[in-house]
Amino acid sequence: MNVFPRSDDPVPANPGDQLGPLYEAGLHNLWENLVAEAQTLDNLFVNDGLYGDLIEMRAAHINAGWAASDEANGSKGSSDHDPQIARFRSRAALSAASASVVEGDRGTTPLAFPVTLSRPLSRPMTVCATTVPGSALPTIDFEPYVGCKVIPAGSTGVVFEVRVRGDKVRERDETFKLAIAGLEGLRLIDATATGTIKNDD
Repeated sequence: MNVFPRSDDPVPANPGDQLGPLYEAGLHNLWENLVAEAQTLDNLFVNDGLYGDLIEMRAAHINAGWAASDEANGSKGSSDHDPQIARFRSRAALSAASASVVEGDRGTTPLAFPVTLSRPLSRPMTVCATTVPGSALPTIDFEPYVGCKVIPAGSTGVVFEVRVRGDKVRERDETFKLAIAGLEGLRLIDATATGTIKNDD
């Protein structure tokens, strides 16, 4: 995006008339990765997903000159641009978040593990998960889980539920793990999440 520089562009706290709507939409100006406060003609904006996968951003300042007698050049001898190049990780990241639930004294209660992508993808993505025992034991404290789910194209998350078994035994909080795996092409950031069963007896 090329805009005429203003004294307050592209500072997020006071972005000015031209860049304001982009900041208000929640986009990130990569120029800020180079200079906290600077004027530039060219601005590269990205969404949260791409910003999280940013590796580096570089810019160059170029002045191109024409003869002042060149009638086709309205600025009479100057052209000012700041070409920018950004590199992003080509693979989206997959992560599982830890979760907890109160045990209960009867039946089963779902313990929900959120699994998220760092950015939406243009195609569905299959993610598989399995429970791993810890101080909480399968069939006694929770129902073992092995299965796969699909994150739809354009979405960034899915939830895996593990059924926790309630009892009336007074005991300490117990934990187990949920291990996840995605198809080739995804980066695993947090491949395991901890599930905590909180005792309420």
